[in-house]
Amino acid sequence: MQYRHFLFGKTELDELYASSLVRHLAMAIVNIFVPIYLYGLGYSIPVILLFYGLKSCFHAFFAHISAKISFRLGIKKAILASSPFLILYYLLLTQASNAYVLLPAAVFLGISDALYWIPFHTYFTKSSDYKNRGKEVGIYDAFVVVASFLGPLIGVAIFAFYGFSSALLIAGAMIFASAIPLFFTKDSKPRERYRFGRLNKNLFTASFGNGLRLLADEVAWPIFVFVALGSIAVFGYLVSLGMLVSLATIAVASFLADKHKKRKMLAAASVSESALWIARAFISTLYQFVFAEIIFRIAQIIRWLPFQAIYYNKAAASKSIVRYTVQREVGIHTGVAAGALTAFAIFSLTGLLQAIFVLGVIGALMHIAIIKKEKKKRKRKTI
Repeated sequence: MQYRHFLFGKTELDELYASSLVRHLAMAIVNIFVPIYLYGLGYSIPVILLFYGLKSCFHAFFAHISAKISFRLGIKKAILASSPFLILYYLLLTQASNAYVLLPAAVFLGISDALYWIPFHTYFTKSSDYKNRGKEVGIYDAFVVVASFLGPLIGVAIFAFYGFSSALLIAGAMIFASAIPLFFTKDSKPRERYRFGRLNKNLFTASFGNGLRLLADEVAWPIFVFVALGSIAVFGYLVSLGMLVSLATIAVASFLADKHKKRKMLAAASVSESALWIARAFISTLYQFVFAEIIFRIAQIIRWLPFQAIYYNKAAASKSIVRYTVQREVGIHTGVAAGALTAFAIFSLTGLLQAIFVLGVIGALMHIAIIKKEKKKRKRKTI
């Protein structure tokens, strides 16, 4: 049977879209609830912060190994290799009441993410094209947002009837299934030689800021909402509402990212998102949370789409897509690890979760660094 192209007539992108939908749906069922799950088991906020910081240390370390695996085995096989480690992570979380499992859980999650994201970004860069990249990124993000909308609703239902452990096992099975669409076509290996090379300062700065923002948004914010509203179900519904708004925003933002100035969009949205992080620290009622979530997710999508499009354009134009991708991932997870240590210190001094939001304020602004043009190396004159 011939495989049909249903979006851009590009089988490679179709595969990524299908695989990403299943994978992100699986992760959305449980991932956003993990900080709350650990908090509910009695782990302190500093310990949870250090858990995510440790995970990112392993991610940054294994990014180099992931690149080499992509060269040896192929891009798709490297993505497939990430699945067993993520499944093991979910299995260990079912036993998270035992503190000894947190270290191996962090190791497996770090390895899994490194094995997945390096080949994923490399494959997407090679499969997409400059003129349509805003739309192509928009379609990918739309699949992610649809999964992120449905995931929390499914997760809340599973928690209510079967418990969190069952949700982890279901997510593990879906992660394995998510790799199947990638093998409708032959695997490929990166052709260029890989070495980490000279650090791209603009890329690293923007990625580091993304890491700071991720820690605030995916660790501190869920616990803050849970503590304020006292319900994991309400948090799940709130996330789904935000994702629904994001889906509507993507259609407009992806069009603008191709037709208008990506850099101006990114700069304006980064400043707006930074200001909204400050506002987030002062909300306390359900209606305030709903309004803040809607406005924040709109700003976040308008910032994220042009950022991704600019990143993929620069990666495609670079001498080595794999090296550019590794430097991005190392930058992000150095940011998460540094953010975890900073957040640990901030919370230890203040006892306030919202004080950690300063990382979101700074991180959102740091995304603007990717706008800067790369400085070309001057050739030394020889006598």
